[in-house]
Amino acid sequence: MGLYQLDASFIVSDDKGNSYVWVSERGKLKKRQVKLGKTDKKTFTKKIKSGLSEDDYIAWADNTYKEGMKTTTEYQKETDGDTNAS
Repeated sequence: MGLYQLDASFIVSDDKGNSYVWVSERGKLKKRQVKLGKTDKKTFTKKIKSGLSEDDYIAWADNTYKEGMKTTTEYQKETDGDTNAS
């Protein structure tokens, strides 16, 4: 697990000062603690010192998530809503 830059919106902090991200593990959502480095104020990214690898699938942070929720790692293409327009 090396150093990575991650958009700050993926990172959540708890009331004890711990930082974590939501990851997909075996098809289930799980909180994983990460150690942070410096923040790049120009790009709004934070350096991840440990806790993630390049193979991890992460989810955008959302306070409705609960550990154990089902996840998917399949890409879904968004539509603009005009698929039936003639």
